[in-house]
Amino acid sequence: MSKKIYMDESVVDASRKRISESFDNFERLYISYSGGKDSTVMTHLVMEEAKKRGRKVGLLIIDLEAQYKATIDHIEEMVEKYKDYIDLHWFCG
Repeated sequence: MSKKIYMDESVVDASRKRISESFDNFERLYISYSGGKDSTVMTHLVMEEAKKRGRKVGLLIIDLEAQYKATIDHIEEMVEKYKDYIDLHWFCG
């Protein structure tokens, strides 16, 4: 069994650092958003940095047209919340 190695920074801090470096190194950024908990957290973190920098981020949503209404409602709320910082690409499949 391997031994765990604990780092001096939290997962959230490491994520923010990686996101900041992405903004530093790429002219355009795109993220995929499903409306689930993981992509919601990532979207909040990316949008936090986008707002700081006054930049837009491409937001890709693949709507399978078989999602729960609550999920679609949540996606619509997030799109509204960050409308000034996203370049929306919402496709139905």
